[in-house]
Parts: sequence; C-alpha cells; structure tokens
Amino acid sequence: MRFSVSVLAALLLFTTASAGLTIRESQTSFQLYAYGEGLGGLTLFSAGGNAYLGDYKLLNDSQAAPVLFTTTEDAWLGSPNTTNLPGSDVPTWSHYTLAVPSDQSSSHQVIFLESSSDLASGLVTNCFTFYGTIAFVVTASGKMESLWYAVPSDTEGVYTLKWNDQSGKGVILIIKSTPPSN
Repeated sequence: MRFSVSVLAALLLFTTASAGLTIRESQTSFQLYAYGEGLGGLTLFSAGGNAYLGDYKLLNDSQAAPVLFTTTEDAWLGSPNTTNLPGSDVPTWSHYTLAVPSDQSSSHQVIFLESSSDLASGLVTNCFTFYGTIAFVVTASGKMESLWYAVPSDTEGVYTLKWNDQSGKGVILIIKSTPPSN
C-alpha cells in the first residue's frame, strides 16, 4: 500500500507542477520580450526588416516600432504597435511574417518578410509556438527549440535578434510574451 500512495503522490506532484506549462493556442495579439544574462525583458521591435531588441527610439528610424504579433495557421505576423508612438508619423509596414534561418542557412538573422512570396530558401516561417509564455521554434521533426540570441548592434543599447548564433558574441535568450515587471 505504501508503494501505491508514493506513486499516487508523485503523479499528483507531476500533474500539479506541469499544469501551468501547456502549449498555448493562438491569442488575439501579443508582444515579445527577451530575457537573458543582463537583459531583463527587452522589447522586440523592427523597422520592417531585421528583428531588434531594446528601445526602438535608439535606432533613429521613423519606421522602427515595437512589434505587435497576430497568428495565423501558418505564421506569426508582425505589425507596428502604434499605441505609444510619438508624433503623427506611423510606420508604413504591416502584417510582415516573422522568419528564422533554417539549419542549412549561413545567416543567423531573425527577420520580417513583407509577404510569404518573399520567402527565400534558408528561411522558415511556419514553425512558431508557445509553451506557456515562452516562444519556441518547432523543427521539421517536431522538436521544440529555443536558440534565440541577442547580439549587440552598431547602435548602443540595441541588439539584433539572432537564431542559433555560434559567433560567441551573443547572449542566450528566452523569448516570452510576458512583459518585464517594472
């Protein structure tokens, strides 16, 4: 009887511990934030091309803005979050597709594509999912990977978002839909 109680207790503990970590279905819209050593919740932003992390104002580009994502069956689409943008200049890019380099690609840059017709070989767009609030890429074999890196850009305080970067210049990240607690 003692064995049965121990097994039952272990199962209950496992079930309770894993209850909050479920694969989340699509939500209406969300932003993404990067957490890593020395980086406490940097906002993902873009100017309609490369994916960046940090304060979009530092890029000094009128097209730069935090990205607000929506999901489709096939992709995560990013548009500028214009809620708190200063002035009347609003970025012109919208509904750009998030893409990461494939395993065969020599590039490591995470980018936004204007349309799926822009999809070049070496890029993958239909692979994103959440496990809880953490963003993952699902490989062709069904494995969930988190190979996000922040690499300093030429602009101080702004990082480029990379995938599977092995340069040694990057900070390993966890990308989440949870904003930092100020």
